[in-house]
Amino acid sequence: MTQLVDILMALLIPILLIILIVIIVKWIGSIKPPKPDSELEEIKKQLDRIEKKVDKSE
Repeated sequence: MTQLVDILMALLIPILLIILIVIIVKWIGSIKPPKPDSELEEIKKQLDRIEKKVDKSE
């Protein structure tokens, strides 16, 4: 009987951990909504400017 319980626990714990991780990831994803494309483009432009400044300073 105890072997059966051990086997069930060994199977159940990883499944519960995976479910918990998925729930946490979804929860974090819902807190920070994805940025709109316009904001992403602005960030890319700023990064390009920074890279150009770094290249000039070398």
